[in-house]
Amino acid sequence: MNKPNTQDAPIRCPYCSTEQQHTLYPVVDLVEKPALKLGLLTDSLFSVRCTECNNRFEVMHEMLVLDKNASFAILLAPESKLTEIKEPSEEIKNLETLRLVNTSDELKEKILLLDAGLDDRTIELCKMYLLMKMKRPDHSLLYADYQVGENQMLFTLFNEKGEMEETIQCTDGLYIKLVKTAQEFTLKKGYFLRIDQTWAFNEIKNSAG
Repeated sequence: MNKPNTQDAPIRCPYCSTEQQHTLYPVVDLVEKPALKLGLLTDSLFSVRCTECNNRFEVMHEMLVLDKNASFAILLAPESKLTEIKEPSEEIKNLETLRLVNTSDELKEKILLLDAGLDDRTIELCKMYLLMKMKRPDHSLLYADYQVGENQMLFTLFNEKGEMEETIQCTDGLYIKLVKTAQEFTLKKGYFLRIDQTWAFNEIKNSAG
């Protein structure tokens, strides 16, 4: 792994065009810097307040988030359209879970799922089932939380414009029912993989064919 953990870069405010220095995080090691997890979950690592006009704006950049103790790495690649990216580093590619995401929301979702000990393949099957049941195939869902006392998961529903609409409740019975199906879908080793709703749809379609 050759990337530096931090990198100072010039950025331009989209509101007043003032150029200023901002610290980027190409690599976030959650073992070395566990406090940075809060920055990821609150978007503060991507948020900048202009020193001139005081407006706040978002700066997205490629980022590798890893936790060797939990054996996972997540590659945030905002511009990538790929569904998989090979990882050449031996220390990274041997981790149990390698995931590829495009947005900070997707990154947060993966972190929350891993922290909760949930399988993201199963979660994507749950999303597909819920959207079909609601007859909203053009919408999307993001995992938000697990309510222990209620034995249910919470998902945030977004419309086709990416606007948040409501919170959807789902009993963990659906998750338990779909775990075995999800585990039958093998994953490519040594690659960052995009496991999302499109992946779930394609896997179900291929298995049915």
